Amino acid sequence: MKDPANRLVQSLFQRASADEVSVEELQQAAGQYPYFGAFNFLLAKKLQDSDKEQFQKNLKRTSLLYPDAAWLQHLMDDNGTAQVQMPDLVAEPVAQVIATPVEETVADLQEAAHDEAPTAALQDSPLPIPQLTIEPVDLNAPLVFEPF
Repeated sequence: MKDPANRLVQSLFQRASADEVSVEELQQAAGQYPYFGAFNFLLAKKLQDSDKEQFQKNLKRTSLLYPDAAWLQHLMDDNGTAQVQMPDLVAEPVAQVIATPVEETVADLQEAAHDEAPTAALQDSPLPIPQLTIEPVDLNAPLVFEPF
């Protein structure tokens, strides 16, 4: 195991390298903290070369805990390289933009807004406002929930 796994082992187990941690210790830690992806990752990494059947089972469980499958694969491959493939960009013609004078557009909008102004009759009619009523509350009464 290389650098990411060794750094995790140093942080979690206070050991120098991942080779110093046994499979049993990792299984116990992953069992005690099943939703902590680092223990499951370390266990999968440890089982990768030794037990292929257990590795496949643990890798499925570990992949559920890592939201980015590509990142988990990068960590499991342990090669330290990444290749980014950029698609070939094809230059497409850009549509021609027709410019209109801003003054004409603003004037048209102002005229349209003036034509659609509400009439004075609608502005003068008051909306009915319900009256506020204050009722006494019995503080000793039990709380009752009545559904609608």
